[in-house]
Amino acid sequence: MKKLIISLENAHDRRQHIKEQFESNNISYDFFDAVNTTEIDTVAEKLNIPITNTRLGKNEIACFLSHASIWQLAVDNNYPYVCIFEDDVYLSEDSEYYLNNILELKPDDTHILKLEVYNKVIKVNGSFKSLKVGDREIVKLATKHTGCAGYMITLETARILLDIVRDYEKLIPVDHIVFGDFLRDYEANIYQVMPAICIQSQHYKYAKPMISYLESERIDRYGMPTNNKRFVSKVVREGKRLIKQPKNAIEKINLRLKGIRELKLTFR
Repeated sequence: MKKLIISLENAHDRRQHIKEQFESNNISYDFFDAVNTTEIDTVAEKLNIPITNTRLGKNEIACFLSHASIWQLAVDNNYPYVCIFEDDVYLSEDSEYYLNNILELKPDDTHILKLEVYNKVIKVNGSFKSLKVGDREIVKLATKHTGCAGYMITLETARILLDIVRDYEKLIPVDHIVFGDFLRDYEANIYQVMPAICIQSQHYKYAKPMISYLESERIDRYGMPTNNKRFVSKVVREGKRLIKQPKNAIEKINLRLKGIRELKLTFR
């Protein structure tokens, strides 16, 4: 099965990082040249994905189109499965076993198998009996768990996602579609490896610094708070937290009634 790493052709430091992560774990991989900001109009037209109505920055659109380009690659080449990674991921020490045997680990009805941790707490389908795989479990996601730094996708899912994104009136981040809208609106079978076997550098406390153009665009869009704003924001957040406590308690009861459980997700 193809394991493709989305990476800009000139991102030498990141490519060296991937080489160290994957080769030290005896995992085969190939680089997929990421779409750069000068190519987004051409690639979007080729993929027939509308990008004019969006608040996303150019780097975010390029990231989106890079993932969509791999989905199209899978369709064009009839790949039954493909693993997709971004070039700032860190792998667990025993990732060799899981990534080299991934097809034997996944449930038969899988649309996507999520390999990374993004949220520290996830909501899973309580009616699905988790699968024990080595020292890990595979659980079924019940609600959104964003992040597209490491996942396995099927050929059928690649076709579906391409159809979905071509109909979006206003483009949103790729991970919000894959692990949000697709899960919610299409009742997709998205499974999570737990503990996760990969993590993005921005969430890993031992990661070496890497420049993220996506993060800078998000800051431009939403704004970076000043010290005073941070203090006020902290006070407001604390007030909201206290107000939400009864609501959260009710929500947890409702989730249990729906057969949804909350689990802590870690990286190991």
